Amino acid sequence: MEVNLPGAKGGLVPTRRAGWTNDGTDIDAWHSVRFQSVRTAFGMLLFSEKNGTMEAEARALKMVDLALSAPQRYGIFPGIFSLDTNTRSGQWFPDSGWAGYADCYHAYDCSWTGCWLLAVAGYRADYRDRIVRFLEPYAHFLLANQFADGSIPSFYDARSMAHRPNLAPPFAAETGASALFLARFYNLVRKEEYLLGAKRAITFLYERILPARKWRDFETFLARSRKPFDAYDLHTLQHPQSTLCMLAAASASLELFRITRNRLYLNHGTTILDYFSLQQQVWSPPFFERELFGGIGVQNTDVEWSDARACYASDLYFDYYDETGNIEYRERGVAALHSAFSILPYENWAGDEPGSLSSFHWGLGSAATSLVLNRKRFGDVLVDLDREEGFSLNGLEIRNLMIQKYRISFDLIGKSNRATVKFRGMKYGVYHLSVNGRLVGTKAASDLKGGIQVTPKRG
Repeated sequence: MEVNLPGAKGGLVPTRRAGWTNDGTDIDAWHSVRFQSVRTAFGMLLFSEKNGTMEAEARALKMVDLALSAPQRYGIFPGIFSLDTNTRSGQWFPDSGWAGYADCYHAYDCSWTGCWLLAVAGYRADYRDRIVRFLEPYAHFLLANQFADGSIPSFYDARSMAHRPNLAPPFAAETGASALFLARFYNLVRKEEYLLGAKRAITFLYERILPARKWRDFETFLARSRKPFDAYDLHTLQHPQSTLCMLAAASASLELFRITRNRLYLNHGTTILDYFSLQQQVWSPPFFERELFGGIGVQNTDVEWSDARACYASDLYFDYYDETGNIEYRERGVAALHSAFSILPYENWAGDEPGSLSSFHWGLGSAATSLVLNRKRFGDVLVDLDREEGFSLNGLEIRNLMIQKYRISFDLIGKSNRATVKFRGMKYGVYHLSVNGRLVGTKAASDLKGGIQVTPKRG
């Protein structure tokens, strides 16, 4: 839907979280850690690149324009836009009163939004300067509010701009999202103050959150599974723990490793990711209607087996696979991506019942974005010549893979009419390729890296 902005047009795909505003409108755009409009827009941009759909590109950029129109206070910005369908203009709200505080800005949401705006900046050079101008005041805001121990408060009163000290400790693990944003912002602008802030933030997590496993964010206490901030299980000796903040911390660790090549960050990151993996379903109960293998749980105090955050997990598992070569991460990533689709159109599956139809951005839109993002990275099928193996994102099967110097042959089995096959680990300039017993021809290594089209055979 189009939005009238000062001197321009913005756009939104409605999140439709009806009832959180006084007028009960459900035409809104959320820019939060779960309902993330900019992430969906980035997926639409990648989709338009592959399919040549200029309409999707234009709509995606209007969604980015809307996010960049958010009014800032000392750098921080509101997360929710509500549209008046009569005037096509609207109003910004700091947060919702559902699983948050309506009168507070939320740094967790802003940092996640910032990360996806940075993804757009890296993809669209024409948006880079605008995005930097928008995000630099926010980066300064985080550094100005960072405590001596490295933590960054979560909630800031929209009037006084003071953080809420009584609310800071329960949500301290949300610092990971701000560490991730600062690291990625440093990667774009190369100013040391942001890298230092990211290091201090991640060190806080390593010293204060990781040892005690206090993976607690807003969702741990303020969503469906409400509980006191001091909740603790004396039987299992566990704190309430949510999985979103683990994902952010593991992402920030990997980002800092890539910047510094200091293995401390990679080691801690894999520790966090491996602990997070305890929340991934390694079976699908036969008495449940949906295929739940690979799904991600919400937290250790909730009943949701598989949740839309599985798409976030798949992105991260693939990132760690790319960096470490650990096949387990790749397999977990594929399973998580599949599970994000198996629960659709719902946001989760709890027991043998669907969850709510929470929004396009936390369901079909988020799953589709991860598929498009990772198809750009791996294709439908990736053949790794170094490891002499291949894998598929979407149910295709590679059989009889043979690699003999510059000769490659394999069978590709599946129901798709066409598949993009990408290759890694080339040592020669050209290769002779055969698929399903037929000679495809001589292909340059650069063409194989970019991906070739193959017709699978039924099996």
